[in-house]
Amino acid sequence: MGAGLLVWLAAQAGTALGVWLGAELPAAWSLEVSGTLVFLALLVVCLKTPAARVVALLAGSLTLAFAWLPWRLGLPVACVLSIGVGLLVRRGRQPCQEC
Repeated sequence: MGAGLLVWLAAQAGTALGVWLGAELPAAWSLEVSGTLVFLALLVVCLKTPAARVVALLAGSLTLAFAWLPWRLGLPVACVLSIGVGLLVRRGRQPCQEC
């Protein structure tokens, strides 16, 4: 019950903050900026290890490198490649399970 109440309170506070800050955003920004802000907030939380920072830098670089792709496919391609590199880095750092 306590954990559920805490989550509910956090959701209500986040909604109230979003309503308040949303009204302060310039109209010229439209709603497109909100997705970017969400991903930036998630990114900051995830950059705890050096490997995560390298993968994030790789993802940003690949996004710019693949910007020429049609249908805005640069971002999904960069994400898939960066996730693959991140998984390889993570696999390389884990000890062998059979040893």
